[in-house]
Amino acid sequence: MSAKRTEVENYNTTRERVFEIIANDAGVSFDRIAEDKAFVHDFKMDQAAHERVRADLESEVGCEITIDDAEKITTVQKAINYVFIHQQTCKNASNRAL
Repeated sequence: MSAKRTEVENYNTTRERVFEIIANDAGVSFDRIAEDKAFVHDFKMDQAAHERVRADLESEVGCEITIDDAEKITTVQKAINYVFIHQQTCKNASNRAL
């Protein structure tokens, strides 16, 4: 399998997982979730829902999401991008620490 194909598959897996997190933690119907949707404006997420999503995104990434980073994750696309970019970095850092 080519590296490009693997990257696309990893991205699609990340996208699906972020959709599942938002649906479960924010109580949003899966069919309403799209990359261009904003957490507050489109989904009316309150602080508690934000914290649940953040905690599950942290589990997905494998490390803590800073408050500064969390404040920047305002849309579904930004959440997908954050997880996709950071999950490998954080997991590699954890493995080096062992």
